[in-house]
Amino acid sequence: MSEGSITSKSKISHPKTTSYAKVVKNLGIQVITPEANTTTFDGIIGISEAKKRLNQIADIFMNKDDQKHSNATLHRKILIYGLNGAGKTIATKAFAKAVNLPLVIINSEHFIDSNSRSETLTNIEVIIKKNSPEVVLFKNLDQILLLGSSISIDVLSKLYALFARYENSFFFGSFNNLTGNPSALLRKDGFTFDVPVEELNDDERTELFRREVNKYPHEKNINLKKLAKMSDDLSPAEIIKNVADSYNEVINSSSDAKRSKLSFRLIESQLSKFLYGYDKDNKQYEKETLATAVHEAGHVICGFFGDPEYVLSKVEIATRSISAGLTISESDESKQTYFGKDLKARIVTLLGGMAAEELVYHDTSTGVTSDLASASTIAMSMVCYTGMTSQFGPFYMSEETDTEDPISKHEAINIARDILKKNYVIAKSLINNHFEAFTALYKTLAEKKYRFTEEVSDILKNPEYDKPKE
Repeated sequence: MSEGSITSKSKISHPKTTSYAKVVKNLGIQVITPEANTTTFDGIIGISEAKKRLNQIADIFMNKDDQKHSNATLHRKILIYGLNGAGKTIATKAFAKAVNLPLVIINSEHFIDSNSRSETLTNIEVIIKKNSPEVVLFKNLDQILLLGSSISIDVLSKLYALFARYENSFFFGSFNNLTGNPSALLRKDGFTFDVPVEELNDDERTELFRREVNKYPHEKNINLKKLAKMSDDLSPAEIIKNVADSYNEVINSSSDAKRSKLSFRLIESQLSKFLYGYDKDNKQYEKETLATAVHEAGHVICGFFGDPEYVLSKVEIATRSISAGLTISESDESKQTYFGKDLKARIVTLLGGMAAEELVYHDTSTGVTSDLASASTIAMSMVCYTGMTSQFGPFYMSEETDTEDPISKHEAINIARDILKKNYVIAKSLINNHFEAFTALYKTLAEKKYRFTEEVSDILKNPEYDKPKE
């Protein structure tokens, strides 16, 4: 390590490898023993309601012989959900520490590859059997839901069977709810207890950054509040570690390391690359930012003017994820029934990004992929499962029909495609009819990188902007 390298003051403990180490390594699974786990509920900032719920379960488990807990329900299958970076994993770690059990962390992305799905389940059971009883966290369960209805049901049913075989362990499933609450599929026959993780406020995120920056040599004038704003909804620990690692690469490759401390300018520069993929002065970064702003503004315009139940929570540009931007709308948690008009409005909002790109660039980008996937899933459910189309009629396409009747499946796809085409025309019409507001919004987003509900509303409700495209 060179003289100027940034190193953490805290030593990270790793569990000792055992005979199943190869399986653990191949799947990238973390196994943390109670001795190596130093995370406690008292040490976690914010998320008070989530900590309260998990503490209650831990208390019942640790004092199950007490008379006052004799009739209490001990939930062992827990669904923990919130935005990316909200604290789902660290809350689970604190729970494992509280119940004094090993923690096994498994990423659900391992179920995406159909060729290795059965082998993955077998290997996971090897690890669970070895550590039982333990706390098992399946991260990012939303990835399983993206596999499609029949596949999702198959994978989840096998996981739930696994839960039943190891009933003395605790099973957590984390869900990144960017667009609403977790699917009913996760609750049916599966998770029995919900733990929503609330979003941190600015002061709590600032304090998190203070803790993480203090692990490394740093200058005194770092604007932690500004960092908390710039990196909204992302994990401060992951950000600062990424910045420090990137900085180490730079100074380790240099024979003359002039700087050995984190500074605000350094963090801001590296954060731009971390969040956006480009340095903030890079011309390509500006092009990418503008294109993303156009896309996200299209979602907002279509949702705001096309869906009576649409309530915008936040829109931001270039988060550190597969997508370059993010638009989050609030949903009515009590609503369980959706009519065809509700689903069509949702499809219009999803297609708003693609429509905006076509209107501005006369072309579309790869950024529409996830939107098309979600819109297509909704359209297919309208055709195959809810009888919402006159062409297909009141019919439910079961998994057997799906495989045994390819003609019906082909017909359903054509009807779903027609639904998407018609609502895509509506999306373009909405943007054209409010083109001044759309233009003002995407230009503001490109400049500010993120805007919150009140600021967006100022643009959307301004009569000066309520004009169609000339």
